[in-house]
Amino acid sequence: MRRVLMIALATAAIGISSTAAQATTLQQCTSGASCVSGTTNVNLGDFDNSALVTGTVGSAGPTVNFTSTNGLLDTNSGAATIFRSDGQDLTQLTFTLLSGSFTSAEFNLLQGSDSTISITLTAVGGTTSTFDVVNPTGSNVFDIIAPSGEAYTSASFSTTGGGFETFKQLRLVLSPGISVPEPATWAMMLLGFGGIGMAMRRRRKADGRLLQIA
Repeated sequence: MRRVLMIALATAAIGISSTAAQATTLQQCTSGASCVSGTTNVNLGDFDNSALVTGTVGSAGPTVNFTSTNGLLDTNSGAATIFRSDGQDLTQLTFTLLSGSFTSAEFNLLQGSDSTISITLTAVGGTTSTFDVVNPTGSNVFDIIAPSGEAYTSASFSTTGGGFETFKQLRLVLSPGISVPEPATWAMMLLGFGGIGMAMRRRRKADGRLLQIA
């Protein structure tokens, strides 16, 4: 059993190294709508002048943390929007999925003082890719898409020569095996666990009676 666990850990380490070696990619959806299927919204809480903003994937999925070297993060939770509470442009933002990984991340940007924003995306292993984004209106859709067989846990944005006013409506495609349970699914799971517990208690009582008879 110990040997099996060691092999599994070694395989996981190889997978992490492979993920780190891949460069992040960014594309803008030409149709103005989603480029990928299977996305789930990241819902934000209410924050003001915060160094950390948190959200959840769907209603009961993994937690997503948002941080910025700019600080002073503010949110409009109803529109799933992050911006600076002092009215200045964001020049750096990182979001991190705390459990599991994602194969695609979809989001909208609204330009700040400059019409062209140079955005550097940083992959998990530190490799970077830089893209120029022109006139993001807040209704465009951008996608970070992992190469086949790879996945990410975070993405960092840093800009030069300008910033972006808002980052909003983050949607993730979670890696296989990380699903977001629906409320009905949670209810069925709880009922199932309860039934298993009752069956185990009845079996213990029955075993106890047999021992007394013996």
